[in-house]
Amino acid sequence: MPSKLALASLSALGAGTAATGGILGHKYLFTQKDSLISRLREKLKGKEHMKILSSKEDSIWSSWKEFYGLEKEALIYGIDKGSLPEWCEKSLLGNDESKLDLASRWCVVNTRSIKEELESGSKEILGDSANWESEWESYNTKKGDLGIEDDSFKGVTQKDKGGPALKAWCTTSLSKRMYEFFEGGKGYEKVSKWCVKSS
Repeated sequence: MPSKLALASLSALGAGTAATGGILGHKYLFTQKDSLISRLREKLKGKEHMKILSSKEDSIWSSWKEFYGLEKEALIYGIDKGSLPEWCEKSLLGNDESKLDLASRWCVVNTRSIKEELESGSKEILGDSANWESEWESYNTKKGDLGIEDDSFKGVTQKDKGGPALKAWCTTSLSKRMYEFFEGGKGYEKVSKWCVKSS
């Protein structure tokens, strides 16, 4: 399954499945000579938080490529995570229509902080006034496969230590960018589960 983070990037692009071809609902008509990067730039007008990774030297790759390394479905034939930056650099300059969907998914990142992304979806972030000990008890009971891997949580069994640990983790994690790889690739999913008010 594609990660929630990758799907969030696709949602911001307005992209869909390969069955309908490329970027769905695109109101512009492109010629075969248009490069993939020009198509993406047109689609991303007004979405300043979305960045096209057009250079293999971009520092963002060190983190973003790790999501590709976990991907099971939307893989590029013959390309591993180490080769992805160069694939994007070359593919974006070309006009190979067959690469557009994968370029949309893997050569574009959301640069918002996780906090900004959650707030854009009308989520209410837990703040200083939250009952963090109570939030930790809820986390400890329901964590399942979304347990936090941070060292500060190891061996914590009591709410008097768990509450402050959860608050500190949320504060740090909310400031991370959407493309940052942490918590085994489930960082965004965990933050959206444990650091926002329940609906």
